[in-house]
Amino acid sequence: MAPRKHMRDACQVGAFDVVTTGPEPTEAWTYATETRCRFERVATRETIEGDKHSLTGVQIVLPIGQTVTGSSRIKLTKRNGGAVTEYYDVVGDPHYTNDNRSIVCDCKSVEVA
Repeated sequence: MAPRKHMRDACQVGAFDVVTTGPEPTEAWTYATETRCRFERVATRETIEGDKHSLTGVQIVLPIGQTVTGSSRIKLTKRNGGAVTEYYDVVGDPHYTNDNRSIVCDCKSVEVA
């Protein structure tokens, strides 16, 4: 995997929270500051974690130091130099590249209303 200088896209890592402002709790995501990242389409593969099965076809590579877990959501804000707003759920635990210079997240696209 390429080091951070090859991260030409931008994203924000989100953490899930439940907000109770009325009779029904609602889910909310709190996003960190925008950071460089690399968006990659990869061959679709099945990920199994416990009894959860997901098809992933995207990897998002983040710089070391980002807080990201298997329950994070990533908001892609720039891709190939253009502004975008796309959301991806991290599937399974993120892992490090072989040289320990980046964090790799297997992701699946999600629709956000």
